[in-house]
Amino acid sequence: MMRRFLIIIVFFAVFLGLYAQKKDSVQHTYLSGRFSYGIIYAHHEDFKYFITDYVPGFELNYSFRTQGEKNWQRIYRYPETGFGYTFVNFGNPDVLGSAHAFFTYVNIPLIEKKSCLFSSKFAVGVSYLNKIFDLYDNKYNIAIGSHINAYLNINFDFRMLIYKQLWFSGGLGLSHFSNGGTTKPNKGINVFLPSMGFIYQLQKKEFVKPELPIPQPVKNYELSIIYAMGFTSLEPANTAKYFTSDVSVNIERQFSHRGRWGSGMDFFYDASIPYYTNILDTVANYSFTGSTGAGVHLSYDLVFGRTSFTIQFGAYFYKGNNFDEKVYHRFGLKYRFAEHWMAKLTLKTFWAQAKFPEFGVGYRIKW
Repeated sequence: MMRRFLIIIVFFAVFLGLYAQKKDSVQHTYLSGRFSYGIIYAHHEDFKYFITDYVPGFELNYSFRTQGEKNWQRIYRYPETGFGYTFVNFGNPDVLGSAHAFFTYVNIPLIEKKSCLFSSKFAVGVSYLNKIFDLYDNKYNIAIGSHINAYLNINFDFRMLIYKQLWFSGGLGLSHFSNGGTTKPNKGINVFLPSMGFIYQLQKKEFVKPELPIPQPVKNYELSIIYAMGFTSLEPANTAKYFTSDVSVNIERQFSHRGRWGSGMDFFYDASIPYYTNILDTVANYSFTGSTGAGVHLSYDLVFGRTSFTIQFGAYFYKGNNFDEKVYHRFGLKYRFAEHWMAKLTLKTFWAQAKFPEFGVGYRIKW
């Protein structure tokens, strides 16, 4: 294990060192590493039986401090952006195993002084878990049913300059591993990870905020129509995949550089709905109307230029089959890649239970 760790560190340092030398336009780059030691949060009662030990891990990051070329960088106090790798041992090698994750992130300064910084870090990426549910070999793993999963992390960091270009860092974060409901079981794994480590600034020059002006926010309305699709599966460990899709009609109001409120109407198709009550039902019991639903939602977007993190809370007013869920939620990203076009990647949930991921494209009109 230690040998693998050292190989990863050497490769990471050499590659990023060469990369930083080529990027002459990047003035402030950082290479960091940290060790973590935390616990799994048992968000399901029956999950407690498989938490047998603490959760160690480590993380490597490469980042650069933005220079304010774009408005959102000035609005968020010249954040760091970068990418990284993390390893987490879930403390139960026979059942839960371990995870490797590669991710990209943004680290937003909250309080900043000359020799210390308090910030919030948001990361998203892809992970590989070596132990998953298997009906014959690992039936006790009720958390994850697929090797490839999404990785999400939110972290609150503190760093302090201790010598020239070397910083000490400490933090407290929450990491989440899940496949979004595409393969069951998918209760997910949530890990609280206190951490500490060091950050090395590759350039000797001290970072000085450019203090560029921030233009007045453009307050406008936007009407959009978005089509999305995905796949889901059913408990317990049903290998069948069911097609899902939805059409959303939204009206939103951008009220500041950072925020956008909205509301809309959703029309859903979920081929798994007729099988909720009995997963052994045959295709003969399938009906199109029984697989549809409709609802209304409220939304809030946290805006980072063309990219935004969206949160939605919705309620059904029509359900083709009488399933128990009355509300739904969405979390994810939207990206406006052209004047009238956007793409989205969101997760539809029922409270903390993931239903399915949605990949979509939409057309929008502003006024």
